[in-house]
Amino acid sequence: MNEDKREAVNIGITISSQLISAALAMITVLGAFAVFIIDKREVHFWYYFLAGLSFISFVASIVAGGKGINKARVDGYSGNWYIHTTKDAFNWQALFCLAGLIFFITSIFIGKEKSTHPDQAIQQLTSQIDSLRTRQYKTERTTIQLQTEYLSLKEAVDSIRIKSKTTDTNYSKKSARSSIN
Repeated sequence: MNEDKREAVNIGITISSQLISAALAMITVLGAFAVFIIDKREVHFWYYFLAGLSFISFVASIVAGGKGINKARVDGYSGNWYIHTTKDAFNWQALFCLAGLIFFITSIFIGKEKSTHPDQAIQQLTSQIDSLRTRQYKTERTTIQLQTEYLSLKEAVDSIRIKSKTTDTNYSKKSARSSIN
């Protein structure tokens, strides 16, 4: 009979240990979600309040479970294996853990998503496109001006060559006449 009582208390201690592990895991999850939520949402007082209550509830759950386990250890040492001596502490542990979960889940939905300001991004891109178009237009105008100047210079060079050939031909003819005479 005493073994049955001892086994019943051990089951309560095992469940309490598992709730302690769950509370520690939820504290980790709460921290990870806090980073994500603060980055992606507009958070206000109520988010911090509920997240803080969630954290405090999980810590209180761990403390209550620890007290229940310690009470079972002390009573077990003296040979008293009574479930009712640890029942209150384990009940508080479960309630605090449940409250922590409720506060955590509620805190996730507090606040609205941060806007990514697509209008501002579109405006910046439009401004950059306009700037590039202006630069392209100026480059095209400069290219046309350079082509026009090139053609003018080419015509001038061609005209000088033609005059030079005509002058050379006339000079050669004059030289040939002068040598004949």
